[in-house]
Amino acid sequence: MKKNTIYLLFLGIICFCFLFHLGQWGVLESSEARYAEIAREMVSTGDYLQPQLQGIYHFDKPPITYWITALGQNIFGINPFGSRFFLSIAYLIQLVLVYFITLKWFGKQRVSEITTVIYASLPVVIMSVRNLTTDAYLNTFSLLAIFLYTMHRRSKCPNIYHLLWGISLAILFMTKGPVAMLIPVLWIYPIKKMCPAKEPTYRITRWVSALIMIVLGGMWYVALIRNNQGLWDFFTQEQLVDRFANAQALRRSEPFYYYLYTFIPALLPWAFLPFTRGVKYDKKMQLILLFAVAIPMLFFSIASSKLILYPLPVAFGFAVWFGYIFHQKEEKKRKGQYLYGAFFFVLPVLMGIYAFLNIKGISTWWYLLLIFDYTILVTLSCRQSKISNSILIASFAIPMILVPYSPTILEKIELDINGTTPLTEFIVQRGLNKGHVIVYDERVASLDFQLQKQTYEIEDGNYLLKRNTSFQKDTNWQKHLLSFKTQRTDIMKLVNQPSILIFKYKVPKQALFLTRAYNKQVHIGKWILYYHHKDIESSTLRVE
Repeated sequence: MKKNTIYLLFLGIICFCFLFHLGQWGVLESSEARYAEIAREMVSTGDYLQPQLQGIYHFDKPPITYWITALGQNIFGINPFGSRFFLSIAYLIQLVLVYFITLKWFGKQRVSEITTVIYASLPVVIMSVRNLTTDAYLNTFSLLAIFLYTMHRRSKCPNIYHLLWGISLAILFMTKGPVAMLIPVLWIYPIKKMCPAKEPTYRITRWVSALIMIVLGGMWYVALIRNNQGLWDFFTQEQLVDRFANAQALRRSEPFYYYLYTFIPALLPWAFLPFTRGVKYDKKMQLILLFAVAIPMLFFSIASSKLILYPLPVAFGFAVWFGYIFHQKEEKKRKGQYLYGAFFFVLPVLMGIYAFLNIKGISTWWYLLLIFDYTILVTLSCRQSKISNSILIASFAIPMILVPYSPTILEKIELDINGTTPLTEFIVQRGLNKGHVIVYDERVASLDFQLQKQTYEIEDGNYLLKRNTSFQKDTNWQKHLLSFKTQRTDIMKLVNQPSILIFKYKVPKQALFLTRAYNKQVHIGKWILYYHHKDIESSTLRVE
């Protein structure tokens, strides 16, 4: 079979596995639900310039991720599949970019193949494209910028690629602001050393690229700042300075070593490779390790605001590092590679055991198909003459087994992983969505998304409900975000109308009187729902 046919088959299998039952589980709180709901509100209102979350302007992130998500919803409908669709496409694009970038750098097809397979199997990468956040798109555009700058050095038309590189930086800026350009800018020096320029770049081209980056990347910011007084301070102070130096304001403050026990384990089992014996590094790899791994990881560790996927663009640098070492060991035929094979073969077994012991209601056919696929994988791997090929086949195939089987598990445990589909199904089946849906002291954007209507929220101290409303043009938002302390009369009127009242975990003592307006109660996971039974006429709640 020709190489190109194998590569197309490789991408086709990935596409099928990652799209299979992609919408089987609902959007999860809080990040995924937030992005999906903002995109839905863009689609429903037609306002693609000013992102809104539950009727309140949400300028925390630039709009690229919302636009891509909204495009998916326009094509496939407002549902989890439409919201997540382009994440899978982003994953395919990432793999293509990784292959061609490393091929241009090292000039060895085998190294490119190894690096691409390793990258494709990194848990942190797979995690990023199965849950809707901005990180997967940021990672894709970061790789695109690295590819274009590499082509600028390698191509006989460097000026065209330099201009395209400027456009890619503008897209990055519109994806996550200035910090998004950190990784591509750090890659400039190693790329220059690895890829001597074939043709000179005109000075005017550099200036035009910089102008393109500033104008295209800043258009959205300028448009908003012109219409919203104080937005410049919001972008520079809260979204830039505070995220780096004062994460306590955002409730994301973590210790310096946070990524040692979050991000690094998400690179297993490949993270063990650098600790094996007999590895020699040339100058190329030394530069990559310094500028693409060490410096950015130090930056993210120093930054006050930390989440596990923040350093995601650094995963490419790690994949190049691991691929470089694996290729060396392959040439030296190190027997220690068997340990990596064992790791990959154990994963599906553990997944099956976990599902059997902890999750009820999974069909027997699910287990039989898992065993069948696993048997094919083992047979295919054992038929390889080289242990390195067996490991690469396993490292690619295991995610392709786990990913399409995971939706069944995610659907069964959705309530435990902050999903609300069972709630929305209950509400819709009983026609309760025709009335007001009221949530006490929780921001549950997934309910708004899945019911495709704005819920009412009663704020009683939860910091997630302390929204920035300084940029609102009117007071309409106050109808749906009610203060328990100051708007109790409005809350009384609301619960006395056809409605459902939702609490998380328990009903606080100070809110017990609200439940008297209802005559029916049900527990769904961690949620407590109060509603009116159709056969019983509920009494009107008196103000207390």
